[in-house]
Amino acid sequence: MKWYRKLSFHLLQMALLNAHILYVKTGGTKTFLQFSHHVIADLIFAGDVTPPDKVESVVSNFVDLYKMEWNRKVSAHAHQGSKEKCSRMS
Repeated sequence: MKWYRKLSFHLLQMALLNAHILYVKTGGTKTFLQFSHHVIADLIFAGDVTPPDKVESVVSNFVDLYKMEWNRKVSAHAHQGSKEKCSRMS
């Protein structure tokens, strides 16, 4: 992943965490994960009226896709590193 994308995701995650902290201080009761799901759903469905069960389903799918992409990149990087070590030793 390019450095500017990593930076963008990091800044978004920091903003989301700060928003959750303010939410909890004002009496909110949702966990960080629930809060994140609702914020993501609001960003995806800006202005759309969708049933809550549909929103949770779409957000869960989005989070699952993100995790799969992350795991794929991490495993590819791990395999690449192991090949470098083997080639250096021989």
